Amino acid sequence: MTAPNPCNYADDTCNNACSAKKKHERHTLESFLSLIELEVRNVQCREGPDFIIATVDGSRIGLELAEHLQDGSACSGKVLRSFESRVCRLLDIIESLVAAHPDSSALQHTPTSLCFKQKMLPKGTALSRLAEELISVASVSTRKPGTEIVVTDFDQHPLSTQYVKKVVFQPGHPARFSRWYCGEAMCGCVGLNVKHVKDILESKAAKVHTYRAGAAVSELWLMIFSDNSPYISAFPPLVQEVKQFAHNNSEVLAASGFDQVWFFSFHSAVSMYPTIKSWGSETF
Repeated sequence: MTAPNPCNYADDTCNNACSAKKKHERHTLESFLSLIELEVRNVQCREGPDFIIATVDGSRIGLELAEHLQDGSACSGKVLRSFESRVCRLLDIIESLVAAHPDSSALQHTPTSLCFKQKMLPKGTALSRLAEELISVASVSTRKPGTEIVVTDFDQHPLSTQYVKKVVFQPGHPARFSRWYCGEAMCGCVGLNVKHVKDILESKAAKVHTYRAGAAVSELWLMIFSDNSPYISAFPPLVQEVKQFAHNNSEVLAASGFDQVWFFSFHSAVSMYPTIKSWGSETF
């Protein structure tokens, strides 16, 4: 059983006149429904709750979304998405350069992790120069013997020195990734932000009565989502942290008033309440 992808939206305005925020929520919803394999007839976009899902078996599920920030003090969602966008652009440039490089075979088949020093990367021509510097570093490093090469000194490469903490090459290892990737949690956002999750549950619980009264649904779900790009890999094992949170806070979850509470990333989903179960990868 799989969910339609993209979803069949009952309201045409959801397809044609969505805000950027709602379009992003739709993308998140579609990934979530596909991962948990819920059979969906159609979806209605709205506010409070964010979506009404009509299932094949006749149920109407109201779904409210809330974004989890891994470090509520250091990183806003806007900062995360800006960093994510520039990392993905950097990887695209690197991929193009690698394809045209004389040593492309070695570069393409060596898993390569980039770890950054700060929350922001350059843009425009500076980003392209950073990509060229990293290819230069890779061309030299991948010729050296050894199963793992860690580069932290970028003396001849000023942009790499400014922005990159380290580059890790693993020649001879199976290529787990089809491209270079960001190998540390971006912006220093590490682990489950327990306080933020509790704050979400408390704030959404105050609106549950309004959601039910205005939506006429058979079930009301809350989905807390961690907005991690599929290109930003090797995040901490949040699945186990989420399961532990659900185990330790069952009364808090029950008191939220939602029939089901979920935690979701583009790689994984965890049912936190009423049962604890995971779908997809065990790491976010």
